[in-house]
Amino acid sequence: NLSQKFPDKYQIKVLVLPHDFVDAPHAGGLFPFADMNDWISYLTKISKKTKYKWFLKTHPKMDKKWEYYQNLTRKFIDDMVKDSNITILDPNTSHNELIEFGIDFMLTIFGTAAHEYAFEKIKVINGGYTNPHVDFKFNLNVKNFKEYDYLLNNLDKVDLKINEDEIFEFYYMH
Repeated sequence: NLSQKFPDKYQIKVLVLPHDFVDAPHAGGLFPFADMNDWISYLTKISKKTKYKWFLKTHPKMDKKWEYYQNLTRKFIDDMVKDSNITILDPNTSHNELIEFGIDFMLTIFGTAAHEYAFEKIKVINGGYTNPHVDFKFNLNVKNFKEYDYLLNNLDKVDLKINEDEIFEFYYMH
């Protein structure tokens, strides 16, 4: 149970859902970072400067051809975040458990979880302006590094109204 492991319910809780490091990192278009490595590196630095509770969850374990790539991504991430304030969660931690735990913000670049977390009234920041959710207002979509950096340093000031009907519209169109 995450609440028992991390009982401080008054801090802002941020969940990072990284993408595979080897699976076309710019498939969704350009974003404020050179690649996924650069993005995670930035998040490790900012995790040390903020008073948020940071969590990172990779994709659930798969087998066959995906196992090698997932293990490679996890190894990179483990090495990168070891000296940060980011807690790596078991990849098989369920999203329902994370939602019940009270995640306040979810960070992705262009992941499909962006509309799923928004549906649960969790604020999502997409680290770029070229993602499937960009034409909708249920997520924040940053245009550049300066905007992203400002948001992450001021999460307590982020006021995002999530319209459920807009999520249904996105889901239908998607």
